[in-house]
Amino acid sequence: MLVGLMPATILANGISHLANTPDLRDVTTMKRLLETMGILVSSVDQTMTIDTTLISSYEAPYEHVKEMRASIYVLGPWWQDSVRRKFHSLAAAHGDRVQ
Repeated sequence: MLVGLMPATILANGISHLANTPDLRDVTTMKRLLETMGILVSSVDQTMTIDTTLISSYEAPYEHVKEMRASIYVLGPWWQDSVRRKFHSLAAAHGDRVQ
């Protein structure tokens, strides 16, 4: 379940805290994958902090995705956030204000 929540934080566009995070291979792989996107991920005790304010890429390197059993989790949030950003950019280019 946690592996699905980690990429969902992209939709929050800010800082998220996830409690009781286990030390599992999929969690570590997802952490590395999010970091390749420019997302800051840190863990203290069993609380993970994910900061999505500086996303720099929406590409998932195959070397990370191939290791994950749950790689489909990243597809929805990435697509949604990417479409939202493109819509806002397009609207701004035409002088429209979107909130």
